Amino acid sequence: SLRDLTGETILLHIRIGLERICIEELVSYENIRYTAGKGFATPIYVGSAGKILLSELEDNELQSLLENIRLTSVGPNTITGKKALLKELNKVRKQGYATSFGERVAGSASISVPIKNYICPVAMTVLGPDNRFTLKTMTKFIGEIKERANNISRRLIRDS
Repeated sequence: SLRDLTGETILLHIRIGLERICIEELVSYENIRYTAGKGFATPIYVGSAGKILLSELEDNELQSLLENIRLTSVGPNTITGKKALLKELNKVRKQGYATSFGERVAGSASISVPIKNYICPVAMTVLGPDNRFTLKTMTKFIGEIKERANNISRRLIRDS
């Protein structure tokens, strides 16, 4: 339903070590679209999904992870400074979502929210081209995106 609502690709990511892995993907029906692909791995600090997964860590675990990782550029707007990343993660924790514009791939835009109550943190992401999936468009859908994630989180409690 979220893909139908937004028209964009929907992804689920989890963290494994210093990477995030795409565990599910529903590809947009649009002719021009962005996809990651099930099983695709990228550094944990890159993109909105990575920021959500990092924001879900306890502070001591986050500090330990950041001490053992080198932030290198993956895309044109990758955050490569640890202070800048920590500032962004604090913002993500306060607002409950993360955005990304060209952090992994030029011309891409995404918004991610956490799914709670799974055995590990999960990031649900809406991904599309930045000329169509703008910040204004993301803002229009953020309530629906959060509500879908909350519904999944509640079902995970009920079904466990």
